[in-house]
This record gives sequence, structure tokens and C-alpha cells, in this order.
Amino acid sequence: MEVANQKGIKAYLVEDESKLMPKWFSSVSSVGLSAGASAPDFIVQRCITKLKEFGANEVIEYNGVEENVKFNLPKEISSHEKSQFN
Repeated sequence: MEVANQKGIKAYLVEDESKLMPKWFSSVSSVGLSAGASAPDFIVQRCITKLKEFGANEVIEYNGVEENVKFNLPKEISSHEKSQFN
């Protein structure tokens, strides 16, 4: 949202489909929908359904860049988990 707004593009941050407002889409020809990694897919799908109710007639999915970043647990947590299962 911040990047879009910096480029002069209207963007809105919503928690789920209930926060989408029909007036936001009355004079646009395309809409971008983005979700963070922690956003459940069912919420994204509900937003797509709501956009279709507002008149969207085509959905094109872009997968973006696949990320394979892995983070190691801190030693304290890692050793605690190991001790629980041994």
C-alpha cells in the first residue's frame, strides 16, 4: 500500500473482504491485490470473490518471486524443543 501511494496510485489496506468498498472500484479498469506471507489464503480468495461481486470479470494470478528463506530458531528455543522430544 505504501509503495503504491508513493507512486500516486490509490491503495487501501484491508483486513478482509468486508472492508472492501464498492466506490473504490467505480472508475478503475484494473485492480491489484497483494497479501503478505502471513495472510491466510482463504481471506485472499474471499477478497477475489468480493471483487467479482463488484464487477471484476477476469483474474490473472502472478506468483511473483519464489522465496526460500529459512530462519534458524534461537538456541534457547531450539534446545528447549529438543529437550521436550528426547
